Amino acid sequence: LETVANLDAKKLGDAGEIEKVKAEIGKAYDTKLTEATTRAEQLEQQLYAEKIGGSFSRSKFVADRLAVPADMVQSVFGKHLKIEDGNVVAYDAHGNKLYSKARPGEAADFDEALEILVDQYPYRDQILKGSGHSGGGTPPGGKPSGSTAKSLADCKTEAEKVAYLETIK
Repeated sequence: LETVANLDAKKLGDAGEIEKVKAEIGKAYDTKLTEATTRAEQLEQQLYAEKIGGSFSRSKFVADRLAVPADMVQSVFGKHLKIEDGNVVAYDAHGNKLYSKARPGEAADFDEALEILVDQYPYRDQILKGSGHSGGGTPPGGKPSGSTAKSLADCKTEAEKVAYLETIK
């Protein structure tokens, strides 16, 4: 009977020690978990900065069509972009995923999505570059089509000769 009582006392002592060990293990685990979570968040921020920030700086649309630097475009439109399954995915102001007009059913690629977002932007006229054309109806290049002769011999009227000579100055 004494042995059983001693066993019970020993078990209670061991139980107290076990609780201490459990608490220490829990603290160590919580510390490791916090470190891992912090590291994962840092890596996620770096991935976001590279994938999204890099997309803005490498964008042909930003370089060719917008009159503002890529970092300004990113500060306005970056909030509409997320990384899903390693790809940049765009959402409109209402939270709807932007789909490609060229490839129906697929998500819009970065430049296409940015073009859609810029088209929806109320101040788009202030950030878009001018087309370089002068006047309404002027074709690209700024010259009326068909009126430029290839050589002075091709000119039929005095006005065409003058126009041709002005283009070669």
